[in-house]
Amino acid sequence: MKAFALVFIMFVIQRTCGATMILYYTDSIFEMANSTIQPSQATVLIGVLSTVGAATSLVAIDVVGRRFLLIFSFLIMTLSMLAFVAYVQLVIVDGE
Repeated sequence: MKAFALVFIMFVIQRTCGATMILYYTDSIFEMANSTIQPSQATVLIGVLSTVGAATSLVAIDVVGRRFLLIFSFLIMTLSMLAFVAYVQLVIVDGE
């Protein structure tokens, strides 16, 4: 039961963290940010980086362990989302 609860909590966190929305709205985000990269190219770049990250984690899981990767990835994801929200609020929303 403990393993099921842990997997369920991880699933809920994954679905509610907002990463899916970032991927879905990549074109709009890059357009609003006035990026020099074309939005369609940015979408491909994000997909490539996601694939590279997944492949890297498959190799790293044997080296550093699942627990460390899980905690480290949650920490990096949290910091990345906070930085993104700060950028959107300070530059895009307040800058208009």
